[in-house]
Amino acid sequence: MTEKRKISDLCYTDTHDKQKRYYYSQKGLDFIVEELCKDPRNILTKLKTKKEPGAKEF
Repeated sequence: MTEKRKISDLCYTDTHDKQKRYYYSQKGLDFIVEELCKDPRNILTKLKTKKEPGAKEF
């Protein structure tokens, strides 16, 4: 049986066959695109040097 758990209104996890998969809502995708458009040349560098934790399990 597939277990789905809502993390927030941006991302959902689905555990099936012991593999965790992440699915993003349209709101989540819009947020990602908006962030990329703010500074497209430097976004990857900023993310690589960021010290804060990323997605958290709830």
